[in-house]
Amino acid sequence: MTRQTETGMAVQKSVTSGNLLSIAATGVSLATVLVSLSLAYGELKAQDEKFSLRIERLELQQKQNAADHDILIEIRSDLRILRQQVEAAIMAPQRRASNTDALRTP
Repeated sequence: MTRQTETGMAVQKSVTSGNLLSIAATGVSLATVLVSLSLAYGELKAQDEKFSLRIERLELQQKQNAADHDILIEIRSDLRILRQQVEAAIMAPQRRASNTDALRTP
């Protein structure tokens, strides 16, 4: 098939089996690339979700650790107060006894 261009040159348009094979190979290559990219994208998306879950778990664990730390501080404070009360209860009879001894001795 030949056609005349504006400049007067003859352009031959023909579709050969080589051209068709080249077009088909290009189409197959393009399809392969698209499939590979979509699979890689899916894999990256899955990894991203997995890492997001890990981050959420770590953040939750940090919040739990902070809450546990606050509870430990409260427990230590309570123990300190109890220790002071027990020491005061132990010392009270001794003080009373020493005060009574001091009153008895003329």
